[in-house]
Amino acid sequence: MAENPDGQCVICNKIMCNSSFLPAKLRRHLDTNHPKLKDKSLSFFKRHKEVQKYGGAALHKYAKTDNENATEASFMLSYRIARAGKPHTIVEDLIKPCMTEIVSCVLGEDAAKKITAVQCSNNVISDRIHKISYHIQDELICRLKNSKMFAI
Repeated sequence: MAENPDGQCVICNKIMCNSSFLPAKLRRHLDTNHPKLKDKSLSFFKRHKEVQKYGGAALHKYAKTDNENATEASFMLSYRIARAGKPHTIVEDLIKPCMTEIVSCVLGEDAAKKITAVQCSNNVISDRIHKISYHIQDELICRLKNSKMFAI
């Protein structure tokens, strides 16, 4: 996501929380995860960021197939449903028909056909919510393992 408020390492693309921007924590990340690069100059990292921003990774974002876009939209929809605490069936019963009608009116029938490709059955939404929660759990465990100390 382009509007991601958190930072990202330009080398390993790891998403870092805002509290990780302290110079000591940034240095620790560099020393532990990228020890071969710790003697590189600041211009090396700026150049690496520019290559990443305008290079092949940025191009891939725009060169997705319709199927990949539909899957991403399905995950985003599942995430919103989970955050709102709404039943999974609301997508099939209310949201998808509304989206199809709105897109058909505003953007035309071709765009509405793309909306119908978004998978949003009860089982798909439930499965995607579980995948998202497992990913969050794995990320939390990884961060806890990498931290020197934590409290419960």
